[in-house]
Amino acid sequence: MATAAANTSPLGVGGTLTLIRHAQTIANVAHVLQGSTDSPLSPLGESQLECLGDCSLWKQLHEALLRGDCVEIYHSPLGRTSRTAQVAHEAMRRHILTSTEPANAAACGERLSISARSALQERDFGFRECTRRGFHQTGFPKGIGRGESNDAWMRRVQMEGKWLMSRAELRHTESNTTGKRTLGRENEGNESKKAKNDGATIGRVESRTSYALSAPQAFVKSSSKNCTGKQIDQKQEESCIESKPISAWQPLPLHASSSAKAAALPKPSIASISQPFPDLAALPRRHLVIVTHGLFISSFFKLCMPAGNQMSVPFADNTALYTLVRHEIIPGLVGRDEDPLMPATTSTSTSIPAALSEQAKRCKLVLQRTNDTSHLHEQARTTRAGRGRLGEPDPKQRSLKDMWKKR
Repeated sequence: MATAAANTSPLGVGGTLTLIRHAQTIANVAHVLQGSTDSPLSPLGESQLECLGDCSLWKQLHEALLRGDCVEIYHSPLGRTSRTAQVAHEAMRRHILTSTEPANAAACGERLSISARSALQERDFGFRECTRRGFHQTGFPKGIGRGESNDAWMRRVQMEGKWLMSRAELRHTESNTTGKRTLGRENEGNESKKAKNDGATIGRVESRTSYALSAPQAFVKSSSKNCTGKQIDQKQEESCIESKPISAWQPLPLHASSSAKAAALPKPSIASISQPFPDLAALPRRHLVIVTHGLFISSFFKLCMPAGNQMSVPFADNTALYTLVRHEIIPGLVGRDEDPLMPATTSTSTSIPAALSEQAKRCKLVLQRTNDTSHLHEQARTTRAGRGRLGEPDPKQRSLKDMWKKR
């Protein structure tokens, strides 16, 4: 795993991606498997949100807004993540109102956004939800159905992770799936056979969750040309991600189409290569803040990192931060005048995508924050080993892997 040393540019080059786990819930305290079932925050969780609002990350992102960058907050629609995301949004607004010149405050506010994405939701464990040692716990709703299969879960994380990495301008290579269990040609038939059974769970997840803060989005049916078939491009995948609720996910082929039609690429227009090349340093960047769940974060780092950037991270503590940035591979080659790979401003033969591709070749992803809970005071901390002040781990508690083990 790449570790980041102290540097003078905390946000690196290009955009950034910060993942945050929600604050502690009552179910966390009871060691109950939550999944897509909602649970109110515990008193310790409320204290963690107060500490999160004072995190130094918001000051850094506010400085990015002043430079003309954009800050986009995305969160799972579940209540525990929505509450955590609202704290992050309010902290950013507070910095804008108190530390920004009145003439610039409105512009900074327009470049700050918050929205829910159903693909960031926790995995649906079906009848296993709200259980401990395999038994349902009193005071929690009962889970129903078979839940989300492991293949469907990994596919959802991969597709959403791809979108997030592209949105933050961190993804310029194919995702690293070497040695990981992913859906290929051999599993597509099995997954399609499960479609009818999986379709029976549609609507069950929403009945146990606060689905979204905005108006309901249109369903993308499994028969849609955009979501099935052999030819699917990146824009079609992204449109599927943004329009489908969590329970409507259908399997999509991960391999590229081999047809001649799909391989054909549009020729660059004359206008695209005749315009003067702008200063890349002056282009606005996107800084994404993702408030989601611990299992999504760990699965994201296993499935969505580009080749050569394998990262092994600890499972996230409540309100822990993980920040991905892009750093220069060759130290010292930062400015345009010093970097031979960067074209001159007056060049008329290089397009913006080509220059960004060259820049990506000399950059690497760096995990700047790893399970960072430095914003929490001692009384608000929890640990995976013993959950902080909650006592020792239960030796009889079964792991998620054991739950799916055939008997």
